Amino acid sequence: MSDSEFDKKIRRSAGGFLSVSGFFSTTANRSYVENYAGNDTNETDRTQSALFEIEIDETVNKFQYADISKNSAFENEAEILFTMGAVFRIQSVDHDSRGVWSVKLKLTGEEYEELQKLTHRMIDKTLGGGPKVSLASLMIKMGKYGEAQQLLSEIIDDPSIIIDSKALAGVHHHLGLVYKYMEQEQNAVKHYQLSLQMKRQLEEPEPSSLACTMNCLGLRCLPQEQEPIIECLIVISQLYYEYNMFHDALETRQRALSLQSKLYTSDHIDIASSLLFIGQLYRHTKNYDQTLVYFDQCLKIYQANYGEEHVDITQLLRKIELTTNQMNEEAIVGDGVPLRLYKLLEVAVHFIISNYLQQNVAT
Repeated sequence: MSDSEFDKKIRRSAGGFLSVSGFFSTTANRSYVENYAGNDTNETDRTQSALFEIEIDETVNKFQYADISKNSAFENEAEILFTMGAVFRIQSVDHDSRGVWSVKLKLTGEEYEELQKLTHRMIDKTLGGGPKVSLASLMIKMGKYGEAQQLLSEIIDDPSIIIDSKALAGVHHHLGLVYKYMEQEQNAVKHYQLSLQMKRQLEEPEPSSLACTMNCLGLRCLPQEQEPIIECLIVISQLYYEYNMFHDALETRQRALSLQSKLYTSDHIDIASSLLFIGQLYRHTKNYDQTLVYFDQCLKIYQANYGEEHVDITQLLRKIELTTNQMNEEAIVGDGVPLRLYKLLEVAVHFIISNYLQQNVAT
């Protein structure tokens, strides 16, 4: 597994969920799979070896799995196959003495509140407005804007959609997207505004959905070349970071953040990503005051978009705690002496004095 993919999906998501998009082939024969996990010392720095150990809660019946060892092409494989869409809780991620990551997973059910929310969001995103809206969305992705526009215009007159404000807002958002690609700016703005108005009138408007439409509406009023510029700046800043060129990375990412602040709403998650990245750069240069400023701004956006128990919030709070501890340890006391060194000297002096007193008392 690539280093970046492992970090994003596994190492930084401990306590969160791992979703499988295709069939997931596993084995009950540990020694068999350990041969494949091997040792990553001969691999490049950009790959990771990982061994997944899965605990199955037999009361979970949402995700199907089966022992297909009798039908496997390899007799000793003892293959157990999990169906598409299976979701696992990442319980722990450890690096063993062989250089292999040991990842403990648990097949989980819907009793977790976070998973229920995630499932509902995925269903709303995929099927919001019914199969016709899903078909129109697919047409947009295929570049068939005329067909998508015609279908969405028909959906607007559907009685079942008219009475569903949330679905109707989604249809108008899709129409705004279609007209944007068809370069009909006035129509795009019109439908984005209708979508935004309807979303705001919902009993429980979703911040992420509001932000999405507000973002699209804002982009109609700003130069279109800004988005690819932002993407390029982000990639360049990451390359600078990889080569430990922190000053250049900081300068480049701040330029990206400046453009993002003009394009997006203040609680947009992309802005949070840049704030977090800049905070980490300041942490590398030991500018802990600035680190905490950017981490705090990022935390506020996370809290506005996610639940308090979200893994990103937990990890960020941990970063804030570690940064605060580092700042305290490296604080400067009198005559420019670091606090950590001062404490070590204090302990050493106390030991010497105690030892001296004991020897004198003994004599």
